[in-house]
Amino acid sequence: MSMSPAPAPAAPEMLTPQADATPPDASHRRDVYPPPDLDSPQFTLRALLTGLVLGGVLSSCNVYTGLTIGWGLNMSITAILLSYAFWGTLRGTLRTRPWGMLENNISQTTCSSAAAVSSAGLVAPIPALTMLTGETLPWFSMAIWVFSVCLVGIVVAIPLRRQLILRDKLPFPSGMANGEMLREIYAHGAEAVARVRMMLVAAVFAATLKVLREFPAVLQSVLYPFTLLGANLRGVRLEQVSLPIPTAWLGGHSARSLTFAIDPSPLFMAVGGLIGFRGCCWLIGGSVLAWLVIAPRLINNGTIRLSVREPLAVLPAEIDAARDLPRRPRGFTEWDAESRTLRHMGAMSIEERDRKLALSPDPVWQETVRKLYTRSQLHRDTALAISPPQLDISLPVAFVGGRLVAQSALTRDDYARLRAADTAPAWGEAVDRLYAWYDYTTTRGVRTSVPLASLPPGFSVPRDLGHVLRYEPTARRLTVTGVLRPVAVERLTSLISELEQRHPAHADRYTDLRAALDELQRRTGAPLLPEGTTLPPALADAVEIDEQSRVIRARGVLTAQDAAALKNLLPRESRGYADFAATVDNLVAGTRLPPATPSFGDVVEWLLWPGVTLMVVSSLVSFSFSWPAILRSLRPRRGGAAADAAVEDRETVPGIWLAAGIVAAGILATACQYWLFGIPIWIGALAVLLTFALALVAARVTGETNTTPVGAMGKVTQLVFGVISPGNAAANLMTANVTGGAASQCGDLMHDLKCGAMIGASPRKQAVAQACGALVGSLAGSFFYLTLIPDPREMLMTERWPAPAVATWKAVAELFNIGLAALPNGALTAMLIAGALGVLLPILDKLLPKKVAVFVPSPAAVGLAFVVNGHNCVSMFIGGCIALLTGRLFKSWTTRFLVAICAGLVAGESLTAVGISIGHIVTG
Repeated sequence: MSMSPAPAPAAPEMLTPQADATPPDASHRRDVYPPPDLDSPQFTLRALLTGLVLGGVLSSCNVYTGLTIGWGLNMSITAILLSYAFWGTLRGTLRTRPWGMLENNISQTTCSSAAAVSSAGLVAPIPALTMLTGETLPWFSMAIWVFSVCLVGIVVAIPLRRQLILRDKLPFPSGMANGEMLREIYAHGAEAVARVRMMLVAAVFAATLKVLREFPAVLQSVLYPFTLLGANLRGVRLEQVSLPIPTAWLGGHSARSLTFAIDPSPLFMAVGGLIGFRGCCWLIGGSVLAWLVIAPRLINNGTIRLSVREPLAVLPAEIDAARDLPRRPRGFTEWDAESRTLRHMGAMSIEERDRKLALSPDPVWQETVRKLYTRSQLHRDTALAISPPQLDISLPVAFVGGRLVAQSALTRDDYARLRAADTAPAWGEAVDRLYAWYDYTTTRGVRTSVPLASLPPGFSVPRDLGHVLRYEPTARRLTVTGVLRPVAVERLTSLISELEQRHPAHADRYTDLRAALDELQRRTGAPLLPEGTTLPPALADAVEIDEQSRVIRARGVLTAQDAAALKNLLPRESRGYADFAATVDNLVAGTRLPPATPSFGDVVEWLLWPGVTLMVVSSLVSFSFSWPAILRSLRPRRGGAAADAAVEDRETVPGIWLAAGIVAAGILATACQYWLFGIPIWIGALAVLLTFALALVAARVTGETNTTPVGAMGKVTQLVFGVISPGNAAANLMTANVTGGAASQCGDLMHDLKCGAMIGASPRKQAVAQACGALVGSLAGSFFYLTLIPDPREMLMTERWPAPAVATWKAVAELFNIGLAALPNGALTAMLIAGALGVLLPILDKLLPKKVAVFVPSPAAVGLAFVVNGHNCVSMFIGGCIALLTGRLFKSWTTRFLVAICAGLVAGESLTAVGISIGHIVTG
């Protein structure tokens, strides 16, 4: 018997762990179901509350994993084991009533429903809509929307029970595995306790590693007394370990910059263990192809645009961001008002640079654009017509292919040594041209800070003053960069007086804030340096200090020796020395201008197009192979009265209840589309009707294959409404959200109903439990999503949060919203190739003999590897290898405990990560 939990329906079809469709001891029981047990306790308050609590908590796990690897895990087996252990313990200590099998089933149904809400929009269409439009739903609105989507799937599943489970007797493998699990643990209780123990040990281990990784100081205090081979372990950190791949093989880029490393994450190793070795092999193969083969070449030829950023506190008044700095695809230079940075994507041409410079004569703007131009170039070099002289190995230059190349920033000393290396005019001209790359200025405002325990309630720095004044909660200091003007102080004082009247109980804290502002104004108006201080001769032409504006301006690259000389201008015992030294360090770092390096966000913006195409096309082709099941779902068999009599279902949902539920669910989903997203009522109603039909199809496919085709169902709806309502991102995404989310809940409930039919549970009570779980899961899941991802545009599709499902939905919506202009250079050709493979590979997998088909690449795995970090794929591959090894060496032990251990690792790390995020919010 396999106890592998079926994944949440959003998982890629060919990649996810599957429960055995035919448990070895269940073949004789598959087609025979006991009548509903009306005597044993079932829908009790403790059963419902247990499922709600477990599901609400575990919903955070699926939100977390969904935003990192694109899918979640079915929590049924986790719920079965945890509830059994919890109530078994209470029975032994408090003598409570035994925790019955049917109560456990209700708890498991409720929990799995609540935990599965991530696939009702939270990890795909909802964040994709925010990334495209900037629209973010408040918590309660988001919860109502997610619940309305779930409710549609639940009311579709209820009438399908009789046809698909009782008459057609479809296996629903995960539901069958859950039913067999319940029978087994109630027949052999000690086995359940052993599995729970292994799950909890794994969860504690993963949680401990997460805490030690997030808080290095804790790890240092633990390791401080210990040594290894005579070396102190205090400096050890749980960080990613770079893979020793020569940069020459990667086009001059490091493996780490291309996201390839070994990541000590138990969660991803556990996911690899659940996926299995074959899926992990194709994952790592696809990752190597995408990140180590394709990406370096496209970066070096300019097809993939790398981003560089430079700080820019405010945009000059004469520049209109919408007009002069349009977003892609019309422009590649953007100003981010939130982070106060100017960003450019790709190598800026001289013409682009000159156009940007002409927008404003503001010196800070000019400085920022020139530095962006320099940083955006992949190579800083110049032609050299003669052979170079013999150079000191310490000089950061090389002669490659007739060009003199700067391998790092050239300092004034480097320039002087290069100039002195040869007297040939051609050499001197080449050195001058090369050094001209570093002929830029860097300006930094001088930092001034005063202590302040905390900001008073209600006070926050006005947005337009955020570049001058900020509060640092960790250091507990109020900081000014540059000069705090009197007009700004008057405005802040007025705001403080207004807030003080609203919060008289905190008058002392407002007094402290007012005193801190007065002190900052006084100190920023005082001389920065002692009277008579002059710059050292070596810095006279390289540094300028503007006392009036309190800024330091540098030309070219400053060294550590320059930094020390600047810091010595102010005596160490001076009150403002620490702030002045921090300013100097910031200035020196700003002069270095490191060149553009690959980042996950830049590279995945190109890779996602072939990756998404491969996943979408292959999923639709694979789904098309289910056409017999589709036809059977559209032509349900008539008759079967004898079979129905044999399995009389006195606990089915009454027809009047079902009809009312279908109408209510349809109205709620349509109304939410109109109220929350402005989708016309007729489009919303059509989406619900289409969802009823597609969810019926998805339920039959789930019953036969154990995979709910959420992605395929969503893409069908996106294609339909892309034609009906082109250019409407909200309609494209959220109508598909209804279809995909409803298919997910429908599949989840069908598995639970299969499990319930095997043990004589009441389908009516299971349906109510499913709805209750969906409601609580929607509330909890929406809270966890907003807590983890307060700013989807900045946080998602990054190395920290790859969000491959978001990338997929966003890409399809962009194609219908913007058209082919949304595609980066070269992506269309890659999509055509990926589309052809997406058709070919599923056909080969279907037609070839099984012994040969195992060598056909999994398009879901390869496509996913294009939109997930390389280090995540490495971790999953390691997990798959460990699972394979333990299965070979300790087959019985692995069969008993692998799933429990993997579930514990996933829950331990994800719950800890969510807890840390909530803690950061609470502590400010």
